[in-house]
Amino acid sequence: MEVRNVPIPSTRVYPVSTVGTMNARLLALITLILLPLSCVALGRAHPQLSTAALFEPAPGRMVVSMPELSCATCGDKVARAITAVPGVTQAAFDKAKVEIGVAFDAETTSSDVILTASNQVGETVVMGAGKGSYEAAVGHLPGSDTIIISRGEEVTIRDHLALGKVTVVEFYADWCGPCRRVAVVMNTVMAERDDVALRKIDIVEWGTPVARQHMASVGQLPFTIVYNTRGEEVRRIVGLDFPALHAAIDEAGK
Repeated sequence: MEVRNVPIPSTRVYPVSTVGTMNARLLALITLILLPLSCVALGRAHPQLSTAALFEPAPGRMVVSMPELSCATCGDKVARAITAVPGVTQAAFDKAKVEIGVAFDAETTSSDVILTASNQVGETVVMGAGKGSYEAAVGHLPGSDTIIISRGEEVTIRDHLALGKVTVVEFYADWCGPCRRVAVVMNTVMAERDDVALRKIDIVEWGTPVARQHMASVGQLPFTIVYNTRGEEVRRIVGLDFPALHAAIDEAGK
């Protein structure tokens, strides 16, 4: 490879004051060039919105609903899938409304692309607000000794125990998918045994009075307490543990 010989210009020495002036002019020139670019960049940035703002109509925002959603954690999973779409800057799941508010860059993606991605998780997702719901609650057998004793308000459990029977107290919420499985199992148990009563407590949300009263140290649903025929507590079961539930009922019935 040949290297071209480039003549080196003679070096010129400038007075200090002249150098300072040239540096100042150079800095001013760079500022004039970069400032408009930085303004453009800032204009295209996507500042974090409040959760409430995500659900307000505006360009670059959308709301999707999930009819008959399996569980609240399923809604969080859909929100994460939406966030992973290139061009989506924010997404938040509203557990009460069963909706997800989304902010996105309309130059990078579209509402149709986001909706398609959200339906890949295994839940049904539709465009628009006001269409969200959870799966229907499991109905209990007619004639069974089943009573809902609280829907969020404080309750004294001992006032509702069925003395002479095994009493299963089930804490649940509409948004708790595993709780529906407990209800199915309890239907089976109560179809086979007439010495079991079920008392249900709908916590509604974690911050309700009944949740604070009975679940301050319990971090998940379902939560079940089993009492024997004398009204004595036999076992507490946190989470989905059917073998433990059956064992507790058998023990309480002795």
